[in-house]
Amino acid sequence: MDIWVLLLLVGGALFYFFVMYSRPQDKEWEKLPTLEKYLAANLDCRVDDPELAKCRHCGSEKIVFQTLSGVPSDPRFKHTCVSCKKVLYRGKSLMS
Repeated sequence: MDIWVLLLLVGGALFYFFVMYSRPQDKEWEKLPTLEKYLAANLDCRVDDPELAKCRHCGSEKIVFQTLSGVPSDPRFKHTCVSCKKVLYRGKSLMS
């Protein structure tokens, strides 16, 4: 029984490190600008909603956000243009 507990703990730690945390993805995410920096660098991308922006590449206002790792509990988001598929800026969950 002790071996199963150990295997479960090791498995949980590996899952967290490689799926939830994922240092290479975290480094790439940190390179993305925040919404404030994105809007400061792209003044024509402002829209009525203060929590959104237009795409600087194609001008589309259709922006989706998804978690960095694909796991719903991940508080890190990347905002991507639906039209041209470019990743625009990063954000954090309000619940984190």
